[in-house]
Amino acid sequence: MHQKKFTIIVWSMLFVLAGLGDPSHAQSPPPGYGDCPPGVISTTIDAPPAGKASFRTIRLDEHCRPVVGPVVTVPISQLPTIALNPQSRQTVLEPSAAGEQGNARGTTTYYAEQAVHDIVNITLNKVYSSISFTYSGSQIVSYSAGGGTLTHRENKPPSCGKGWKLKVQSNMQITGGVGLPWVGFVQSGEFKYKGLFDCSGTIYYNKLWNYPTVYASGTGSCRFTQEYRTWSLLWYWTMACY
Repeated sequence: MHQKKFTIIVWSMLFVLAGLGDPSHAQSPPPGYGDCPPGVISTTIDAPPAGKASFRTIRLDEHCRPVVGPVVTVPISQLPTIALNPQSRQTVLEPSAAGEQGNARGTTTYYAEQAVHDIVNITLNKVYSSISFTYSGSQIVSYSAGGGTLTHRENKPPSCGKGWKLKVQSNMQITGGVGLPWVGFVQSGEFKYKGLFDCSGTIYYNKLWNYPTVYASGTGSCRFTQEYRTWSLLWYWTMACY
């Protein structure tokens, strides 16, 4: 498993979390077709209370229609592993401290994770995010955003390629900010594949976006989007917000 990190740190006076997006439908090839044509799926999960984690699983059926699992909330210690175990998750995701201001009511951290897995539960692509922020109840005081990506590699030989490779990643603030009631971010990764299942390197290309938003009330939400060039019916998609 190959891992890349990114980090941004910003100081502010306001901070808020918002989420959006419902699962969208993909195109429909003939029943039983092994791969699905290009499509985009989005879903939103609200951040649960402290100490809890909310997660969901989405698959595509034989008609390439999303089969959306329910949002399940469990203690963080019971969160199904999404490429990182709980100990690694805490160490890798924790961003640099945001620092407090005199009018702050609290400081907390939210995490967003999404990953594509294959039929034997190997994580193929993953984007993970963390947002630490200080809030006053009406404003975001400061924030720090971090995260990174994971990819599954193959040995060459016997594979004709090295498997999944990260092509592009980003970490940006896109809305709100210090002194406002919320702040929102996007962390993304684009992944291409060349290996045992496609020696041409032209069939599979996945784009993952995490859109975590945090609020001056100390709450948050996570929107997740997945865009794929070709989707294998042997894959499934997981996401978690906590």
